[in-house]
Amino acid sequence: YPFLCGSVCFTLGAYLGLFQAINVGRRGRSLLWEWAPEKDGFLGYFFYFIGASVFNISCVEPLEMFAEWSPGVKREMAWGAAEVGSVCFV
Repeated sequence: YPFLCGSVCFTLGAYLGLFQAINVGRRGRSLLWEWAPEKDGFLGYFFYFIGASVFNISCVEPLEMFAEWSPGVKREMAWGAAEVGSVCFV
């Protein structure tokens, strides 16, 4: 459970960076989401958030609710999600 709690906090932090990149230079009400690749830092934070979200899959794999899933699926949940998440981090 500590890994899952940490990954959720990490993903929240990644979203807050994305939120900040979306709203940089905006006056008035902030937006929760907007596709804004022209803004500085948006794409970096976007891929960072996607990577953090995918990485969460590898953190939920050890939970009891997935105990009866096949070993191949569990392996892909753990390693496949970690690999995709790592690529997005970089």
